[in-house]
Amino acid sequence: MANSMQRQVRKRLTIKMLVWRLALVGAVLLSGSAAQAGGSFTLTAVDESTGEPVPTRVVFTRADGRPQIVRRTVPSGVGFVLDGEQLVALPNGAFQFQVIRGPEYRVITGNFSIDRDASDAHSVTLPRMVDMAAEGWWSGDPAVTTPLRLLPLLMQSEDLHFAGRVGEDPQTQIRLDRPLPTAAADAPWGPIEIRQDLAADQHGLLLVGTPESFTAADSAVSSDTIRAAVRQDVNAVVVENPFAWDVPIWLASGRIKAMFLMGDWLRLDRKITAVSGSRPPSEVGFRDAHGPGRWAEHVYWQMLNSGLQIAPLGGSGSQLKNHPVGYCRTYVHAAQDNRSPDPQPIGQQAWWDAALTGQSVITNGPLLRPTLGGEYPGHVFRAYSGEALEMSVELNLSTRDPVEYLEVVHNGNVFYSARLDEFAEAGGVIPPLRIEHSGWVIVRVVTLFEDHWRAAVSAPWYIHFDDRPRISKQAVQFFRDWLSEREAMLAKLPADQRAAHAPYVIAARNFWQQQAAAANAP
Repeated sequence: MANSMQRQVRKRLTIKMLVWRLALVGAVLLSGSAAQAGGSFTLTAVDESTGEPVPTRVVFTRADGRPQIVRRTVPSGVGFVLDGEQLVALPNGAFQFQVIRGPEYRVITGNFSIDRDASDAHSVTLPRMVDMAAEGWWSGDPAVTTPLRLLPLLMQSEDLHFAGRVGEDPQTQIRLDRPLPTAAADAPWGPIEIRQDLAADQHGLLLVGTPESFTAADSAVSSDTIRAAVRQDVNAVVVENPFAWDVPIWLASGRIKAMFLMGDWLRLDRKITAVSGSRPPSEVGFRDAHGPGRWAEHVYWQMLNSGLQIAPLGGSGSQLKNHPVGYCRTYVHAAQDNRSPDPQPIGQQAWWDAALTGQSVITNGPLLRPTLGGEYPGHVFRAYSGEALEMSVELNLSTRDPVEYLEVVHNGNVFYSARLDEFAEAGGVIPPLRIEHSGWVIVRVVTLFEDHWRAAVSAPWYIHFDDRPRISKQAVQFFRDWLSEREAMLAKLPADQRAAHAPYVIAARNFWQQQAAAANAP
């Protein structure tokens, strides 16, 4: 009986580890006399379920691990875009390859060799691990800088449905064998929609829904950007850099709707152990390769514990170039539109509304679909003093990476933690939470990936007793200390520059004093 239950749990979780290997052999052998010639072959990627060619990303590396650039292709940051079918020309030698199409497909890997005048055709079948859209979860990258001409193809290759493009759009010219395809709403890989009314300033703020007349403040005082955004009726202000020195000042404005929990510090092309020009971790344990990812999470938890209802986002960021679009991404579930067994595609406005209100899961790997008490992330549960809420977490999970742990976090404390085998042995059941005070709950899955923090994190569920959020004294003090450090830095500036910052610093000091006075938790 126990073994049967374990099998059912594993099936329900759809935990499928990568064991695929595909040998791409070009009927050729290495030849020393032809070392300068090389050859070519036609490569096609096909969706296993439909049998149709699909755009995907391909990475070629030499036997020694060096990346191999492929001419006359669209670069995708790490590798190039295979638009269903592509003629690939390579020099002689031995190569390794990866075929990758976002996190919902299995990664296909293998080895092959090229010799002089090689010519052949090869097809790679891509098995889909999970169809998130079919379950009502739609993917997006809130901030990218890719030229608009290339963005639809790059989104298709990463199985990404929504994106926000930031900045000017130079007419980038890339030589191709044929014109780029245009995105179609009824394409077999789903809708592609791109929002362009975004702006980013130099300090780490992203503005969504900017009027045509808006230009991000080019001032040394970052809060000028928020003031200008309020004056011009910007839809939302987002903290793109959670490590920025002015974070406690921005939060005090009351205008922040979301924060990047996963951003350009989580990269495939290099390891980042510290973010320059930002406040370093104030506690030990954040200095390794996983440090920036866990430090961003720690900062976010302090925001929630300070009584602030801020949505997490995962995306590329407005400063990241030459990196796969949607590696860090946000999946939203617009629950009001997707209660039916056959969810319909959501529109661009519905996706952004859900993302900015936290009806979401943030990921750069695992695919997590959780509910708490039958509700999706972002829901606010309400109760009154003397009552108790008892709720259970239910979830589905798919991952290509070995998982370190699955956790339920309540008010910054781990309520439940288990390895996946332990979770399966428990019948896939998480003990219910009994909640008697205001707070928040998230679910997270952290992998064993070594190069950086790779995880999936739900947006919070909020619990308000007597319509009051939880405000922790310790969390408020965290930002008061941060503000004090910032004030000490500003005190070294010339008098005119200090005066420019002063109104915002004073307002922030008052705000955090008020939060401390309103604290209702340690």
